[in-house]
Amino acid sequence: MKRDLSTEEKIKAAAKKVFMTKGFDGCSVRDIAKEVGSNVALLNYYFRSKEKLFELIFEGAMSDFLQAMIAVFSSELTLKEKVEQLIDKEFSFFLEHPELPMFILQSLHQNKNDAPMPSHFLKPIAKTGIFEQFERAKANGEVRDISIRNVTLLLMSNVHYPFMSKKLTMQFHGISSAEFDDDLNKHKEIVKELIINYLLSIYIKHKRMKMKIYLSSGLFFLLFGQAAMAQKYDLASCLRMADSANTQIRSAQLDVAINESQRSAYLSSRLPSLNFSGDYRYNAVIPGQVVPAQFFGGPAGTFAEVKFGVPYVLGNTLQLNQILFNSQLNYGLAALRINTEIVKIQRDMTIQDVKYQVANTFFILQGLYQQLSFIADNITYADQILKNMDLMVAQGMLVQTEADKIRINRLNLENTAANLQATKSQLEELLKILIGVDPKAAIALQDDQMVQ
Repeated sequence: MKRDLSTEEKIKAAAKKVFMTKGFDGCSVRDIAKEVGSNVALLNYYFRSKEKLFELIFEGAMSDFLQAMIAVFSSELTLKEKVEQLIDKEFSFFLEHPELPMFILQSLHQNKNDAPMPSHFLKPIAKTGIFEQFERAKANGEVRDISIRNVTLLLMSNVHYPFMSKKLTMQFHGISSAEFDDDLNKHKEIVKELIINYLLSIYIKHKRMKMKIYLSSGLFFLLFGQAAMAQKYDLASCLRMADSANTQIRSAQLDVAINESQRSAYLSSRLPSLNFSGDYRYNAVIPGQVVPAQFFGGPAGTFAEVKFGVPYVLGNTLQLNQILFNSQLNYGLAALRINTEIVKIQRDMTIQDVKYQVANTFFILQGLYQQLSFIADNITYADQILKNMDLMVAQGMLVQTEADKIRINRLNLENTAANLQATKSQLEELLKILIGVDPKAAIALQDDQMVQ
């Protein structure tokens, strides 16, 4: 007997209609024969059994959809992009075949354990590496620690169920089929955002947020002041201000100046010295002495008074001194020269140390600003996820424990933000001290490209 392809196609079309309506166990070969308008013998001739016919109908209905899934899973896309494309393709496919989700559900629930179930089409999906990619992402902390089975349930409940409940939804809300399809398109975007945020967003943000903070020993000696209008500083301006206003640098520079003055004083003692002295005396009474008069041509035997001196006496002295060698002076100058080098080195070390503290504090604050921004984003994402999860819990699609985990995570984020905020305030006060800013003034830093 020659096989008629048109008859075979008619049988497959009738069988698809019956299977879609009644499921595998809910119908018989006689029901299919009645739908096609022939007898059971003809069906057995073409397809041998109901099981064989069911496999052909099921695989035919799923073939295009599975190929699309395999194409997505085999691509080089990220896990996030694959999830987005999978949701897009599932919605598009079920909009063209709205009866398929119910057909799959009925087939699975009506199927007996010993009845054949066409599952070989799942093997190519496993070979795409999607399961391994998901496990790697989970191990790296890029996705939530959740079983792939739960991900499958999450996708099926949000994508398949709306098509299976189409009639109920339309009757409950009193809407038309076109309005329902429009709602499905909106629901698709909601589902993508919900699943992506739940699986990926908050954990990716948290992963990017992590960074190490290394604090110097001077970070714990801080002053606190009242905030005023903040002036923004970049790193270069902070370093310039530290050069002129930092007390440690100013003290080190004064030590160098004092040492230079002492050395100059010692050097001046080696220069030639000119000493001048003057003496003026007035003799009110000039002393006299009696001598024989004959010394001056007088008569013998007589005496005469002689006075030696003048009433006014003026004396001047001018002295020039030059040190040729003085061991103590040379030793003193050598010691001052060495001390000068030491003081200068100490000054340079102080400047470098202060600049390091300024730069270190500046970059730590930049990192804290970034961390606080990341945490704020995470809290926002957590609020969005909690809103979606509360709706899912209310609909019985998710257990309350999962939502509570997110709430705990959000509290941890808030505690981390509070601790970082306290550290930020302390570091800002330290920076004010380092660069000589009024403790009562507020301070703000410009974003640095190196940190960005």
